[in-house]
Amino acid sequence: MIKWIWYGNAAVLLAAILILIIGLPHLLAREPRDSVLQEDPTGGKSSGPSTSSIGGDRQTKAESPLVKIARKYSERWKPPVGSVQVSLKPKEIVDTRARWRVDNSPWQVNNAIIENLPQGKHTISFYAVNDWIKPEDITVNVFRRKTSTAKGIYKIVECGSLKVIIEPPQVRDLQAQWQVDNDPWQESGATVSGVLAGKHTVRFKAVPDWNAPSPVSVNIAHEQTTEASGTYVVKPVGSLKVTLGPQPVLDAKAQWQLDNGTWQDSDAILNKIPTGLHQVRFNTIADWWTPDPVQVTIDQDQTAEASGTYTPKVYGSIRVNIGPPQVLEAGAQWRVDGKAWQASGDIDDKVLVGESHSVEFKAVNGWDQVYPVNAEVAEDHITEVAAIYVESKPPAPTGLSIQGTFAYESKYLGQAWIKLATEKRAKLYFVGEKVGEYMIESITKGTVNFTRRGFKYALSVPKPKPGAVSNIPPRNVDEKKQEEPPDRPPTGRPGRIR
Repeated sequence: MIKWIWYGNAAVLLAAILILIIGLPHLLAREPRDSVLQEDPTGGKSSGPSTSSIGGDRQTKAESPLVKIARKYSERWKPPVGSVQVSLKPKEIVDTRARWRVDNSPWQVNNAIIENLPQGKHTISFYAVNDWIKPEDITVNVFRRKTSTAKGIYKIVECGSLKVIIEPPQVRDLQAQWQVDNDPWQESGATVSGVLAGKHTVRFKAVPDWNAPSPVSVNIAHEQTTEASGTYVVKPVGSLKVTLGPQPVLDAKAQWQLDNGTWQDSDAILNKIPTGLHQVRFNTIADWWTPDPVQVTIDQDQTAEASGTYTPKVYGSIRVNIGPPQVLEAGAQWRVDGKAWQASGDIDDKVLVGESHSVEFKAVNGWDQVYPVNAEVAEDHITEVAAIYVESKPPAPTGLSIQGTFAYESKYLGQAWIKLATEKRAKLYFVGEKVGEYMIESITKGTVNFTRRGFKYALSVPKPKPGAVSNIPPRNVDEKKQEEPPDRPPTGRPGRIR
């Protein structure tokens, strides 16, 4: 029994192989159908379904039973593809440039069929046509061995016209105009066509001395002319006259201005001022206090009046004396409120009364800085200020160390080297009078006190070992020979202070 089953399966397999061998040439000779793809939307091809043949003209032949069986079983191995057909509406759009396409492929005409599309979702898009609103993109599902259909419905663009009248007639000569939706400006009575149906906004241009109408909303209907109007209203205006004084400021060209406008002379009348609140300002005149700004109210067809009175500035004087005389030779000077520098004893007679003023002093090398002082002045009075500079104290030497040995007791005389951080080398003499740059005054408890240019400093000296003595040169040694001692003090007998 098992043997017969095996022989039966082998027979079926052999029959399938024969079917494929006999039917394969016929399958290859089948003509695939495809639509005509139009790269140029205006190519003028037929709008009906179309197919193309590959490999020559189709010939009709009678199929044998084996071919039919092979065709039936070969369907199982066909790829999962399908077709799409799209129709365009309305019929008026068919004769235009309206087209459609699948997934950015070439454009197709009405009712064309695209075959061999992979199974799944695809996007249909449409070509834009003037005066028509194209359909939105749509998504179609392609199924195996089936043709999916879709429609693309174009809508005609509905347009109308708009006409606007501007009133009163006199503003038309002043270039009063209107516009719709920020389009170009139009004259009164002009008609604009091709305006899309729906709501739009009409605006009006500003004209001097007139208040423009507020924007107007209009509704445009298809193939109809909508009319609108805008009426300008003259602005209510008035005038202003401003008087300035006293006479000296008029001679000095005192003027006034309205709302940052043009400067006007005293008693000038300014016309065509819009009604309402405005501000008057005044220019600055030397040696006079400027009036504060003034608020004025302008009424229609009325002349408002205002005034501005300047007041003279009152001055006092300051005189500054500087000392000592040596600092004057070094360039010491003074000044008030950042003005020009002046010499000692000079007088500044342009110092305002009623205010505090800063008196500064110039920095001088070698002298301590004198800090500014505040001073006040009175009319017809000289305020005296004195400043005394103090000579600067040199900075204390740092990093001092003594080289050499000497007696710790002050009764001995001697000399040694001293090192300073600010100088390479300097001599230090242990003598009763100044010889060289430095001089020892006393030696007590390990501290050496010496004088440098009139200022005293302290130098710590380590306590010498017992019996340590300084090498003191003889008292009759020439002082000039002692100005440049050797690296080590010369040997000699210690001396005594008498």
